[in-house]
Amino acid sequence: IPLLSRLYSPSDFGIFALYSSTVLVLAPLATLRYHVAVPLPKNDRSAAALLVLCGAIALGFVALLASVILVCGELIFRSLSLDPLVPYLLLIPLGVLAASLFEMMTMWATRQQAFKTIASTQVVQSFLGEGFKVALGFASIGPMGLVLGHLLGYGGGAAAYWHKAAGRIREALRGVSPTLVKFVAMRFSGFPLTRAPGQILLALATQAPLFLVTAIYDISVAGQMGIAMLAFMAPFNLIGQAAGRAYFAGIAKIGSNKPELIRRELRKVSWLLALISAPIAIILFFAAEQAVILLLGEEWSQAGRFISAMALALVPQFISATVIRTLDVLEAHALVVGIHTTRLLAIVAVFAFVAKFGASPEQAILTFSLVLGVHYIMQNALINLALSRAGKREF
Repeated sequence: IPLLSRLYSPSDFGIFALYSSTVLVLAPLATLRYHVAVPLPKNDRSAAALLVLCGAIALGFVALLASVILVCGELIFRSLSLDPLVPYLLLIPLGVLAASLFEMMTMWATRQQAFKTIASTQVVQSFLGEGFKVALGFASIGPMGLVLGHLLGYGGGAAAYWHKAAGRIREALRGVSPTLVKFVAMRFSGFPLTRAPGQILLALATQAPLFLVTAIYDISVAGQMGIAMLAFMAPFNLIGQAAGRAYFAGIAKIGSNKPELIRRELRKVSWLLALISAPIAIILFFAAEQAVILLLGEEWSQAGRFISAMALALVPQFISATVIRTLDVLEAHALVVGIHTTRLLAIVAVFAFVAKFGASPEQAILTFSLVLGVHYIMQNALINLALSRAGKREF
């Protein structure tokens, strides 16, 4: 990040942040979230059938997306006030495909509890993606360097997974038939019907602050927000996703018919994540701006103030990012949709409020962080309540 912040301007990062956010919002549609179910079947053959289903859906969706962008993409994006993305429209379908393949392979590795493979693949992804961004930064090609690095990171990560898992996947695929693919599509139909809308809402809620900051302020402020999210959110998302995969793999083995055992795991994980994140949140709140100036330069001081404000929601957010996987095992898809809908509405309301009263970007992010912290506390309480109700039904 210290290199990238000196090779690219806040405006460059603003355009890249809009691109990556658009990819993240569209990616859930590429597999309809069927890939999340890959760890759940009892045998590898059914899991491989889910991979076949995901691959077919992804290719079809990306082809459709590319066609729409070719015909009327510029009109759509300009109408959404996303004019800076117009030169990069044709790279959006490629980004969606790369991200989808990476997610599919990650869930296969999660099924195998191959956490060393996941860790090493993330290292490969980082070296490829970030290294390419740095190299193209020296070539002074602007935001295109960040976008191409993003693509290479996901594509290279998916290829690294395939290299390590190809033998076992090919073996499992030998027993896959169209009938089995149809069966798993029906068996896990809750994922596209309710989990996919929920994930789209989550992606919109996660990326909405960036889109709204761009609309209310300008692309440079969006770049400050983008680097803040990269510096602040990415490391914790990485740890949270790793913890989430381990937690999900563990409770998937326990099964939804033993909610009390899942509750014990949830409590242990919640306390551990709180102990990890609380000291970091305190340090970030008091020292983020100075640290950002030291590491990235005075030009990025606003990003430091954004990080300081976002630290207020770190602890409940860090816990929530992991324990929400409980709802996947319980197949409580409607609750997931409700949680993400509430979050999205709350974020839109916050930014509408700050826009109406002419708040500064710092005031907007502080208000957003406080509301988000309250939301995550309530979300974690709802997950515990869902487990309690599942336990009563089982009893």
